[in-house]
Amino acid sequence: MTARNIAKLMEQMHETPTAGAILLKRLRQLFDYAIFLGMRKDNPAKAVKPPKSKGQGFHTWSEEDIEAFEERHPMGTKARLALSLLLYTAQRRSDVVTMGPQHVKNGRIRVKQMKTGAELFIPIHPTLAAAIAARPSGQLAYLVTEFGKPFSIAGFGNWFRARCDEAGLKHCSAHGLRKAASRRMAELGLSNQLIKSITGHVTDSEVARYTRGADQVILADQAMATMAAADLSNQQDRLAKLPRKTAENGG
Repeated sequence: MTARNIAKLMEQMHETPTAGAILLKRLRQLFDYAIFLGMRKDNPAKAVKPPKSKGQGFHTWSEEDIEAFEERHPMGTKARLALSLLLYTAQRRSDVVTMGPQHVKNGRIRVKQMKTGAELFIPIHPTLAAAIAARPSGQLAYLVTEFGKPFSIAGFGNWFRARCDEAGLKHCSAHGLRKAASRRMAELGLSNQLIKSITGHVTDSEVARYTRGADQVILADQAMATMAAADLSNQQDRLAKLPRKTAENGG
């Protein structure tokens, strides 16, 4: 198999870019293993780019979406607790379904991400603390089925999908709340490094994908307010007062 073969395969998957990206990742791993075994000397998949995504992925919940869900599912309901766990920890559904009181210590909830293996200690937001207190489960998992058993990942996704539908939010999903949490942090002016400390992302590009929905107006207001506070209009006057050599070097 050559890089051209794999590139043609990716072209055939342009309608399902996410599946194409996953397949390419697996092929890269497969050929790396083949090199390790001495079956190949190269990895043709590394030269190929994944198919481009046409959309923005999962819908990022807006504040109006969150309000609509909270109005339909008040504090004390399992649905509201699920929303709070997703929104105020910014974790995936695969991690939320395992969260329980045994993971809480010193005001933080310990998360070991199933997808990445990253270990996080996330401070419990006051709103999340209120939601947990309003819905005691008496189980090792905060979220359990009607039979008192922990949710499977797929089962939770289907159950939460139905709760979104009840609130008239057919365009919303559990994963969209992870993106909403990232959006909120970006709109508050948090740096990528701070956002990554909560979400568990490794690279800035990953954070960028999740914060793309941040409100431009809010961010622009923050940027202009920061510049106004710094009084950049006087920058030339300040530079003129610096020693000549320093000024010529740009400070």
